[in-house]
Amino acid sequence: MSSPTPFESVSESGPRGWQAVYYPIGVILLGLGLFILLPTFLLPNIGVNLDMRGRTLVGLGGTLTAELTLFAFLLRWLNVQGRRLKDIGWRQPTTALAVALGILFAFGYAGYAFTNPEIRANATELSVFKLAGVMVGVVAAIVEELVFRGYLISELARIRISPLGQILVSGISFGIIHVGFDLVGVVLTFIFGSVMAAIYVMGRRSLTPSIASHAVVNALIEPWLLLFIVTMYSRLGHAISR
Repeated sequence: MSSPTPFESVSESGPRGWQAVYYPIGVILLGLGLFILLPTFLLPNIGVNLDMRGRTLVGLGGTLTAELTLFAFLLRWLNVQGRRLKDIGWRQPTTALAVALGILFAFGYAGYAFTNPEIRANATELSVFKLAGVMVGVVAAIVEELVFRGYLISELARIRISPLGQILVSGISFGIIHVGFDLVGVVLTFIFGSVMAAIYVMGRRSLTPSIASHAVVNALIEPWLLLFIVTMYSRLGHAISR
């Protein structure tokens, strides 16, 4: 018997089912690693000297590439399974409570992010740099909610994981793709992912509340969060090279 392809429909529990759940995580980790982390370290070594904002723009371009690649994989995957975006919650009816809780959480989460002085310093700036951050952030919010809430939780339901388990696995998975952050960042993204998953489940498994919440957060804190991360890695690189 031939082994299953990455896009083969999976409905049973066991290794094959879990492989289907985690293919998207592998895709985005590879994409983010290639397009964000490597340029941060490699550009200076090949004679391309950019300031922190320049490196952040490279990171934003890499993020956009990785997210769009993941979206293409998702569409292909669903097509082979005979499903559509609608089947995982895209543009499905939801509840006003789920939307309200999502927006409330978004402002609270962004407010916490702005307690970091390096993120808060340029929070009111209006510029092309900020516009680039908002654009990429909104795209990332849509794609990541489609994958880590809509697709991932749907697959977990298909292999008979309980709703609480679905929420926790979604949160853990979201933390994993942010493993490049420091420990606090990974914990915060786990909490963020878990809340988005809970909102998705309580909102009749519609992606509207979680996408709206995620998009608000990204629109408010990007590109400053990525600028902070790039700066953090740059300092780490200088410390290692000494």
